[in-house]
Amino acid sequence: MSSLYGYKWTKAYGETPDPDKVWQATLRSVSWDQMMKGMGHITEKGMEWPPSAPEFRKICLGETEHWAHKVHNATVERQRGQRQIEQKRDPELIAKGISIIQELRAGIKTL
Repeated sequence: MSSLYGYKWTKAYGETPDPDKVWQATLRSVSWDQMMKGMGHITEKGMEWPPSAPEFRKICLGETEHWAHKVHNATVERQRGQRQIEQKRDPELIAKGISIIQELRAGIKTL
């Protein structure tokens, strides 16, 4: 995986491959063919960040619905947040706010 993901892999999992044997334990019942299918899946989908051991196990076993659903939900949430930010940029609301602030500042100066 470090060849595929480079610094993203070492940033997430360190320089030493599987020192605490989590990946080994997680993938114990996964066959070599299933692992190769899992690797093929993550490269075909262009996954930019390495999956966790449990996520990779699900991908190897063909349980990719979970991963795809998770990515889809994150994209939808990001788009929803962007729309909310854009809605808050209402020019009339901004002009009204500036006007109120200017009136308050003028009132403070006259005191």
